[in-house]
Amino acid sequence: MAMMDAQRQEAAEALFHAELTREWMEPTTLTYDGADIDNAYAIGQYVTDLQVSAGRVVKGHKAGLTSKTMRSVTGATEPDYGSIFDNWFLDEGTQVSMSILNRRLVEIERGRQCHRLGQQVTNLRDRGPCGSPHFG
Repeated sequence: MAMMDAQRQEAAEALFHAELTREWMEPTTLTYDGADIDNAYAIGQYVTDLQVSAGRVVKGHKAGLTSKTMRSVTGATEPDYGSIFDNWFLDEGTQVSMSILNRRLVEIERGRQCHRLGQQVTNLRDRGPCGSPHFG
């Protein structure tokens, strides 16, 4: 049974509320019969609309879960994508309290190529803007 549009909007409101209150909610696939990838993207757009209505600004977009390993860890079957909002950015060195996280999972992003002022950097131990002490 496919999700109705009203159910997609209801799911988006629940996700939006969960982010604001940091309250855990059951996955949409357990709450709604027929929740599939197409519904997920529709729900994601509704969440974006709610965020923007609340004053958030879309600052970019992200493709996630692009590695098979991360998909297997999360149970996803394909990569995902979505909007990145202005309140999701942290300055380098910002400390984040673990108490604000529901699921403490870190995905390390490590690119195969990095560029600095037009030059390709292949040595991640370079410690420059593209390097990181975590890879040293």
